[in-house]
Amino acid sequence: MMNKPTGVVTTMKKTDDRVTVGEFVEGRKERLFHIGRLDQDTEGLLLLTND
Repeated sequence: MMNKPTGVVTTMKKTDDRVTVGEFVEGRKERLFHIGRLDQDTEGLLLLTND
């Protein structure tokens, strides 16, 4: 689980200068994927899985 803050883009790949969810979980041994999406201007619970 992750509490996604406002201003973070729900994507795992860095595409431009915006902060992404992938930056919060980089460096982990297992690869994580987000379940669902939240808008950049929305904050809240985001589920992550390695399955």
